[in-house]
Amino acid sequence: MKKFIRYLFFIILFLVLSFFTANYFVSKKIKGLLNDNSTFSYSIFQVNSFSGNLNLEDVEFIDIAKTIRIKEIDINVDIIHYLIHKEIKIEIIDAEGLDLVFDLSSNSKKENKSNSELDIISIEKINLKNAKITLEDGDKTVFEASHIDLKVKDISMPLIDNYKWLENKSLQAEADSLFYDLDNLHVLKSERFTFKNHSIQLSNFKIEPKFSKSDYINHIKTERDLMDLETKFLKFSQFNFQKKDSIIYITSKKIQIDSSNFNIYRDKTIADDTTIKPLYSKALRELGMKLKIDSLSVLDLNLTYQELLNKNREPGTIKFNAIQGDVVNLHNFLKNENPDIKAKLKAKFTEQSDIYFNLSFVPDHERFYLSTLIKKVEDKSINSFFAPAMRMKLDGQIDEIRTSFNGNNSELNGDFKMAYKQLKLNILKKDDSKNNFASLISNIFVKHKDVEESFKLENVKRNKTKSFWNYVWIFHFEGLKKSLL
Repeated sequence: MKKFIRYLFFIILFLVLSFFTANYFVSKKIKGLLNDNSTFSYSIFQVNSFSGNLNLEDVEFIDIAKTIRIKEIDINVDIIHYLIHKEIKIEIIDAEGLDLVFDLSSNSKKENKSNSELDIISIEKINLKNAKITLEDGDKTVFEASHIDLKVKDISMPLIDNYKWLENKSLQAEADSLFYDLDNLHVLKSERFTFKNHSIQLSNFKIEPKFSKSDYINHIKTERDLMDLETKFLKFSQFNFQKKDSIIYITSKKIQIDSSNFNIYRDKTIADDTTIKPLYSKALRELGMKLKIDSLSVLDLNLTYQELLNKNREPGTIKFNAIQGDVVNLHNFLKNENPDIKAKLKAKFTEQSDIYFNLSFVPDHERFYLSTLIKKVEDKSINSFFAPAMRMKLDGQIDEIRTSFNGNNSELNGDFKMAYKQLKLNILKKDDSKNNFASLISNIFVKHKDVEESFKLENVKRNKTKSFWNYVWIFHFEGLKKSLL
């Protein structure tokens, strides 16, 4: 019995000494590799070769393209797999306080691995807590996300080739204070970002102007819109992002936009933008990626459009309230079995007014079909635009404006119907007071008794340097002239 105990003692002693010896040499080898890299530093280093665990604290790695800082990281490696196959299979990565900063302006490239033994073939599990990612372009921050918590299992390498890892059902991510530099006039922000079960939600989503209405024109050469959007939440259901044959594919079952205020301002006192504006079909074709959204739902959107025509006058303002509706089958796949993209929206000028809008088109060509219906348009709802923009006001109420037309990139053809009672025009002076003489002369030519008339409008030409919405407005304006005069 004593002999057995003695043998057992020596075996245990041998195993313990072997463990500490192996741990010493493994630790020394890893330390040597880390210390050979002058851009890498840490404060605490621990290795357990038996379990395959590596623990580091206060890690910092800096090169010309990126900076990586980690408060604490634990990495577990499958030692048996490495000894047999000479491949690194990571069982788990736990990291807290990860801070990644990438400089997009750097032309540096990743160094090629000189030894296939360093290949990481898979990662079974990643847990990140309180991480931060920043993308910079020189001195400018392009993107930033803070307080990121991320969990994912069963990751195959490489990650970037086709973005397959985004299809991983276990992937969950949350972040605060999302920021993206959208263009030279606007930034994108979101107070909260979540990704779970292939759905993305952005809470308190915003597109904010970088400059004031009076200053933004100093940062552009030709007319552009200054946008200010605030949305309670923006949600992408069953979102998927893939790359096939160098082409990016973005799909989603449904996009929901809820409770939004959208203000658009345009200063028209500077040079016109004379570039050709594509219709939606062409814009989709030239998007540079493949897009398929089964439905886009808008709920409770208030839209305000302002247009400044004269520096000495107030901008014209028109508001569309409580916009809601759907865009279905939004895509840019040519020769699709189900090609029709349809938008059906409704809104209000005031509590009593109603606006209905129906649009249908396909991405294959420029022809589209549109119908609108406007009921009970009160003078106060449109005079805020007519007075500054056209120096006139309507006195009365339009009972109905109904249109149905089709068009292409050059002209519109269709029907216009208008019904009103006792409608008058008031022409304004430069100080916005009523010009009684001009108003009297104008109303001689205006049909201001009971009117209900329909017209055929043909060959209404498009100004291709203007937007689709300007095209629609021109058709309505031609109808208004025929109805009133």
